[in-house]
Amino acid sequence: MAINYFTQSTAAFRLFFALFIMVIVFLIVLLIGTIAGIFIFDVNIFEAENVFNDLSNPANLSIIKYFQIINSLGLFVIPPFVIAAFYSKDIIQYLSLKTYPNITELLLVIILIISAVPGINLLAEINNNIQLPDFMEPVETWMRASE
Repeated sequence: MAINYFTQSTAAFRLFFALFIMVIVFLIVLLIGTIAGIFIFDVNIFEAENVFNDLSNPANLSIIKYFQIINSLGLFVIPPFVIAAFYSKDIIQYLSLKTYPNITELLLVIILIISAVPGINLLAEINNNIQLPDFMEPVETWMRASE
């Protein structure tokens, strides 16, 4: 079902079109996921703010996990297939799903992920020790309460 309209388009047009498709697909998946979530978890749409703020309730955690999955599907999984349908006749080949990464690439990715952990922890520590000026004390209090 390849649509294949934009194979000869400029790179800038294809980039902005891909961003547009990502936003549209994300919103559609979020809407469908929200409607399904209302029925699955029997949540009142007007009480949704309470659900996302009360992390002590285990039922709320399952709802939050559900929406994380929906957001990930709508932003990272489904849009590449939709974009590939517009840009190529063979979606599987366009996304290189038939090729396997070699062992060197896999090892480099694993090393990169492991080596990034200390940097992430350093940034988290810097974030915890941030001191705002006195006139921003309400903002600092709000930020600490939101953590």
